[in-house]
Amino acid sequence: MYAHCLRAALCGAALALLASPSLAFKLEQTPGALSRSVVPQSYRVEIDADPYAERFSGRETIQFDVRKPVRDITLHANRLDVQVSDVDGQAGRYPLTADPDAQTVTIQLPRALVPGRHSLSLQWRGELDENGEGLYVSRYRTPDGTAKRMLVTQMEPIGARRMLPLFDEPAFRAKFDVTVNTPARFTVLGNMPVAAEKTLADGRKQVRFAATPRMASYLLAIAVGEFEALRDRHEGVDIAIWTTEGRTRDAGFALAATHQILDYYYAYFGTRYPLPKLDQIAVPGMRGAMENWGLITYGEELLVVDALKAGVRQKQNATTTIAHEIAHQWFGNLVTMAWWDDLWLNEAFAEWMGVKAALQLNPDWRARATLIHEREEAMDEDALITAKPIARPVTSDRAAFDSFDATTYNKGHMVIGLIEQYLGEDMLRDGLRDYLAQHAYSNATGAELWDALARRSGKPVKAFAEAWTRTPGHPVVFAERSCEAGKERITLRQARYGFGAAAGQAARWPVPLQLVGREHSARQRVDLLDAPVTVEADSCRSLRSIEPSPFDLWRLVWDDATQQRLLAQFPQLESEQRGRLLGDAWALAQTGQTPLAQVSAMIDALPVTDTPQAWGVATSVMRELRDLTLGSALTPQWDARILAWLAPVAERLAAMSPAERAAPAFATLESDVESLRGLAGDASVLALARKQFAMPEPSVSPDRYAGLLAVLGPRGNDEEFAALLARFRANQDGSLAWPYLRAVALAASPVRVRQVLALSLSDDAPRHLQGDIPGMVAASGHPREAWAFTRDNLDALFARSSDWGRRGIFTSPLRGARDTALAEEISLAARARLQPDELPSLEQAIAATARNAEAWSHLAGALADHLLPATDPAQHDMAAAPETH
Repeated sequence: MYAHCLRAALCGAALALLASPSLAFKLEQTPGALSRSVVPQSYRVEIDADPYAERFSGRETIQFDVRKPVRDITLHANRLDVQVSDVDGQAGRYPLTADPDAQTVTIQLPRALVPGRHSLSLQWRGELDENGEGLYVSRYRTPDGTAKRMLVTQMEPIGARRMLPLFDEPAFRAKFDVTVNTPARFTVLGNMPVAAEKTLADGRKQVRFAATPRMASYLLAIAVGEFEALRDRHEGVDIAIWTTEGRTRDAGFALAATHQILDYYYAYFGTRYPLPKLDQIAVPGMRGAMENWGLITYGEELLVVDALKAGVRQKQNATTTIAHEIAHQWFGNLVTMAWWDDLWLNEAFAEWMGVKAALQLNPDWRARATLIHEREEAMDEDALITAKPIARPVTSDRAAFDSFDATTYNKGHMVIGLIEQYLGEDMLRDGLRDYLAQHAYSNATGAELWDALARRSGKPVKAFAEAWTRTPGHPVVFAERSCEAGKERITLRQARYGFGAAAGQAARWPVPLQLVGREHSARQRVDLLDAPVTVEADSCRSLRSIEPSPFDLWRLVWDDATQQRLLAQFPQLESEQRGRLLGDAWALAQTGQTPLAQVSAMIDALPVTDTPQAWGVATSVMRELRDLTLGSALTPQWDARILAWLAPVAERLAAMSPAERAAPAFATLESDVESLRGLAGDASVLALARKQFAMPEPSVSPDRYAGLLAVLGPRGNDEEFAALLARFRANQDGSLAWPYLRAVALAASPVRVRQVLALSLSDDAPRHLQGDIPGMVAASGHPREAWAFTRDNLDALFARSSDWGRRGIFTSPLRGARDTALAEEISLAARARLQPDELPSLEQAIAATARNAEAWSHLAGALADHLLPATDPAQHDMAAAPETH
């Protein structure tokens, strides 16, 4: 059916779309706070910046077009002391009004500016801080321990206004001609190659960069510091991996990956990288990465990778992130979303393209496992009552922060995978090429993408895609098998999956299903829409099943009889199907739609020799249920079950040859199994953790070592915990920053918990990790302790936080919690401190707490029945009591 039309309504939509031009991007119709009567064309910017100074200053001349007569000009500026130098070359007194809440300044003009080209010259001063927005300071230590500083920028979504006054909305594309003045010993990097460099009279150097193409303001970037580079050329483009001193020896992995990824994208997009150079810089203390055009910034562990010693996870994360950011050079930079409501046009496509490239370039990686993880992250957030559509209204630029979430990235990635299956790989690729060519160096909307794909394919892609991108949530598919008159009948229907009021809502999605018989015989495509669908087979003995796909954004539950039949045949099913059935059963057990005993029975029936993918699903289920038990009397009993399940898996892994265990899929599984066994109380794993921690250089892989540290954190003695804290404080290895933090955040005793929480206000902890500490402590079973610390230190935490991080101050203590009374207490405090457009993150955290509480209400009694002796009702009642954490 998808080769033609899903239904008449979709066909009609497709014909209308194919017969008429799409709604093109129009600036005047694009949301935003600034007037569309004043449109910037170019900025000539000069910045005075010293990494060791407390302030910076700047000057600029903005060329802009006036579309209608105006008596004032409003542009963005945040925490800048701005003065007007002249308008159209005329100096004078121009009253300026700052609005700190709106982050704008308004310049009053003595007379109206008429339509045409005009100029505005400004000067300003600003503060340099370490909050990770705008132009900010990054502290680091060189390999010999010397403390140093560098400057770098983080502009997305609204950080550019902290470095210079400008029209800081994505629709206002303009050229940037940037000059930086700084002490002579520093290297200066920008979006474009250096056009000129000279020494100033005061001994500083002045570096002027070539003008950028027209681009969005959030892509503007500079970096100033003592850097070194590993350089090369790729088909006429200068490429370099930049690091702080002494780190380029480990930059070869990232450089090699860049060559591979560029080749892959050239073949896929059919067009070259559009700038003359591509710099990528490792920034100490940075989280994640940012796709600045021509100067991509990364957390240090993503570019500084020891190819001989790095673990599988670091290599995979590095490659996938590099692929994601380079994909942005086309999706987001060359073509930019018009407003933040279409952020998914940037992020979902970069996520999909990045994972696609990384996995195709590294076929030995766990491709399916990576996609399972992406799918589960998307569906977890998407099951809440606060679930948002992928393409969602964004009422202000500050509200854009909340769009950088799993729905935009992960669910968007999955939906693009569905669209690729619907259109075909070649047709999607060709449609994307059309879209990029048509909108290069401009902005676009989702409607324009669907237009390009529909014109290329002739299919009703807009109706299919918007059903997934504009509707929050996802379905559960109910499948019921019966036998009538010797024929198998399978009836399919859908309802919304979720918790609370989200469960069972009437929203519907186009769900493409593939029925297959034994050994993949008798394939049949079924398109499930609004109404239930019944399909027949000639024989009741066909026993058809629904074939899983990595991009399936739905849960599946069969009728009881079929579920029991599948369970009886579980070892004979294909591994991918076993993993999908187990993952969906666990999700449905949390909503009370599937018995927990069925989840346990599936793990019981999982062959010890099953694939790392299937056992990866099983270990995730074990770990997630263990997290829910924290704070109850059931944790020791569940730990015992975990140990019984994983002991034979560990024996299987130990019996493999070193080469077999080193394969990426098994290396990751070994780390996960070992760590979970240790958390569950396996004495041999704790002994290994102690041994490895005491060694000058661990003899196990980095992935295993990270897992062993997580065991030592909660189960080590006081001396070992103190040593862990000391190593966390002294650590200079970016790849170990998170493992050390995770280890200490798993602290078990109240004294240790207080020690760890204090790090969030101490320079003993890396600045970029401080905001995560309360959340990680909360997730380890101490949400009330995390909130008590947060409540008592709100002013200090706000002073150290970025605008982006303010939300996390209140949401972090609810991470993993199922205490709805605590959620209400935090909600009241947060609403007194946050702006209305900062509240969606809080509401989502509250919804997640309610989800956890609801899941526990379904699971606690069943878990007690499953784990505790029936002869001890008192113990059963106590264990199943609704304790909170």
